[in-house]
Amino acid sequence: MRPRRLHLVPGTLALLLLGAPALAQTVDAQESPATQGAPARGDEAAAREAFERGVGLAEQLQWSAAAEAFEESYRRYPRAATLRNLGLAHRALGRFTLAIDELRRFLREARPAEAVRQELRGLIEEMTVQLATLTVITSVPDVTITLDGAALAAGEPTAADPGDHVLDASAEGYTRSARTLHLTRGEHRRVELALQRSSGGVLSRWWFWTIVGVAVAGAATATVFALSETAPPDCGSLQLCLSP
Repeated sequence: MRPRRLHLVPGTLALLLLGAPALAQTVDAQESPATQGAPARGDEAAAREAFERGVGLAEQLQWSAAAEAFEESYRRYPRAATLRNLGLAHRALGRFTLAIDELRRFLREARPAEAVRQELRGLIEEMTVQLATLTVITSVPDVTITLDGAALAAGEPTAADPGDHVLDASAEGYTRSARTLHLTRGEHRRVELALQRSSGGVLSRWWFWTIVGVAVAGAATATVFALSETAPPDCGSLQLCLSP
């Protein structure tokens, strides 16, 4: 029976890269865009360079930079092999929701050998059980809720990576609420939001004070013009008149 492989342990990841290059946990340099058919040109060449850079960074366990390189490669020239490497990099970073989506897309698009398919399915199942579930409850109508900037539906369970997140909620006529949440692996968290109504009514709206500011500025300008038109010239004792 094979020992259980742990996530986010640099020594373990290094052993996987060096000792098991045929398995799905390794970064597959053989499937780079440059090796598949036609010569690389334009964006395809840039995608190849980014892909190979990502492979080198992954071998150094620089997973964040490797993920950025694979994202650039996929953006320039989408390939299933890049999705595979991107998913593995995000898995190493603990960004399980992204990794699961990318590896599932790889399985759909690439249709790899059964051994690779089983290996990746095992990783997906492993990550899925570690996801936290967040459900946000609120009685405020038409509320906008985001988790780390991504829209979240009130009352519906949402899968999230374990770790720190920013939960933000806003609604017309209510004070905006933002808080930091720490979710643990496999946790089911229910958060009840009670937004406070804005106390100032129309006086608390940004657009009200913008209009007031414009009106005051306009009134001040009109006053200056009026004074300039009606004030008598100052001639002084030498009868040398200075107009305002």
